[in-house]
Amino acid sequence: MFEESLCRIERENNITILYCAEAGSRAQGISSPDSDYDIRFVYVHPVEWYLRLTPGRDTMEWLSEDRQLDFSGWELRKTLNLFAACNIRFNELLFSPVVYREEPRFTQPLRNDIPGFFQANRAFLGYFSLAEKGLASHPLDGPVGLKGYFRIICPLLACRFILNNKAQPPTLFSELIRQSGLSDTLQDRLNKLIELKRTMPKETAVPLSGDLIAFTTGLYREMAALRARGTVMPETAQKTCSKTSLEKLFQRWTLNK
Repeated sequence: MFEESLCRIERENNITILYCAEAGSRAQGISSPDSDYDIRFVYVHPVEWYLRLTPGRDTMEWLSEDRQLDFSGWELRKTLNLFAACNIRFNELLFSPVVYREEPRFTQPLRNDIPGFFQANRAFLGYFSLAEKGLASHPLDGPVGLKGYFRIICPLLACRFILNNKAQPPTLFSELIRQSGLSDTLQDRLNKLIELKRTMPKETAVPLSGDLIAFTTGLYREMAALRARGTVMPETAQKTCSKTSLEKLFQRWTLNK
């Protein structure tokens, strides 16, 4: 769909895009008719770029005139360091269901390595921070915008998933709902909100059912109490991956091995 734009970005910046996919609501399967496109990509420069004395810029952005296409890219070295530190946004991107460009020899090793680099406490705190910001901007004491509510419940359920599974939560929200151990009634309520969001403007305010509000606020308090303890859960297992695998991946793509 956006191949022409990606080729233009490659040509004008002398880069190669290794992976490009949707982030945000479209990746989560909860986009509205007026949702924009959050397009994220990973790119690599020719080897000479990595041999300079002064490091170059490691990100790039491009926004279409109508502001509907939001392209943002991470340079390869930056990406691999973020991955090694368990960056939840990049982990989500790796499992986005909407992919525009992919080099499997780059993405598959990373997907295989996620369990080894996953840090449950770090990921939990990252998702809880998103929920905290969402609730501060969209209090649940009245009708709330669909976009605002999903900014609260998505990261809260991700926190719950991490507590139960010590693993990266699914990117697709419907799958996260299915795997979160919720009652059939709550699953039904949330899936109906997804269907509603897909048909209405993203800022549409809707009254939430009492049980959904009670569940959301209760889950937030539960996660906040865990966050207040500092260490949410013991890291029972050491990482099974070292940066050696990432170094090899970096060398493969910078040296064109």
